[in-house]
Amino acid sequence: MKHLPNQRMFKEMEEEPVRYQTMTIWAGRGDKVRFMGENGTDCDKAHSSAFLNKGEVYTVQKCHISSSYTSVELVEIPNKCFNSVHFKDVSINFIKASERAYKHYGHPTCV
Repeated sequence: MKHLPNQRMFKEMEEEPVRYQTMTIWAGRGDKVRFMGENGTDCDKAHSSAFLNKGEVYTVQKCHISSSYTSVELVEIPNKCFNSVHFKDVSINFIKASERAYKHYGHPTCV
């Protein structure tokens, strides 16, 4: 049986869950994320690994959201940005995250 693209994607998600479990881009100041060291380009991974320890929890300072890339600033590493795909949510205020998404898009959205 031939898989449709969406079926193939869900099959990959089951086989490689870490690859698809990244932080919400609507995380805000004070939210906690864990550095997984997965996903992204080799250059991104090398940059992040130079400053961050795999498995360690960090505090979000701010997310910078663009159309195809989101970077995150961390309280513990000032003046550096990291690709959001390297992180997984630990403690996120999803009510505030939803409010940030609403302000950005002008209508309700899921986070």
